[in-house]
Amino acid sequence: MYRDLKPENLVLTKTGVLKIVDFGYAKRIESRTFTMCGTPEYLAPELIQGKGHNKGVDYWALGVLIYEMLSGYSPFADRNNDQRQIYVNILRGEVRWPPHVAAEAAKDIVKHLLVSAPTKRFGCLKRAVDDCKNHKWFVTMDWDALYDQRVTPPITPTVNDPFDVSNFDDWGPDNHPIQHYVKSGKEYERTWDLEF
Repeated sequence: MYRDLKPENLVLTKTGVLKIVDFGYAKRIESRTFTMCGTPEYLAPELIQGKGHNKGVDYWALGVLIYEMLSGYSPFADRNNDQRQIYVNILRGEVRWPPHVAAEAAKDIVKHLLVSAPTKRFGCLKRAVDDCKNHKWFVTMDWDALYDQRVTPPITPTVNDPFDVSNFDDWGPDNHPIQHYVKSGKEYERTWDLEF
């Protein structure tokens, strides 16, 4: 299980290939685990309730991610970013779509991923991941070509060198200091921007 799927953990290589990063919560399991971990808005109901969880939490998070990519915000967000209210919203399981999202296939796959009962959720059924891969929302996807990196990425970022962070947003004064890399001969060294 990965257990931390969210936009911040998805990055593009210099050729535009999507990579998942930060495997700090990843875990191999035989059946279930009970560790409470992850990002509040992406947590599956069974994780919040402490019932034990398995790979189904990643399929739930995929549903949240797809919704967020289409709408611009989490389906369970709270205006005040109150973690308890986010959990209440998740447990209620009500997903409302904004008017600008019209794709019925997208809504359908999210509906099948954001199922409260993990035993009825896409990815956890008899056909496992094939329920997602064969869904009508992915009808044009050539999964073998994607795996072999023969699909032309829709975005190719401009990267000047291995330490170029210009494609990332600054964290700003309310978070950790911004990390900068400075060329020093052939080596790169870290300096910290402590201006607030």
